[in-house]
Amino acid sequence: MIYTEDEKLNLQNTPMEMNKVELNAFFGLVILALCTRLLPHPPNFAPITGIALFTGHHFANKRLALFIPIFSMFITDLYLGIHSLMPIIYLSFVMISMTYEIIEKIDI
Repeated sequence: MIYTEDEKLNLQNTPMEMNKVELNAFFGLVILALCTRLLPHPPNFAPITGIALFTGHHFANKRLALFIPIFSMFITDLYLGIHSLMPIIYLSFVMISMTYEIIEKIDI
């Protein structure tokens, strides 16, 4: 859900609760991520990266924004196979999701 700056401040001060729209967006993005990860796609095309960027920018709840791509990747990795580079890849997706927070703090 897209929030204004005032709404983001109000949400950060309240306990972590998801309304119906956020819950639908959460499940929709997880299902989309799971499907796009399991379906064949061109090399170097990763829809999960787009989902990580989208959630990092549009979700006021940053914990949820970090959780969606990581959870989706973990579930699909259980099916596709566990490998030694998983911590590095997961950390890179955390950094991708946090990109907007870093860019927002830079004042040009």
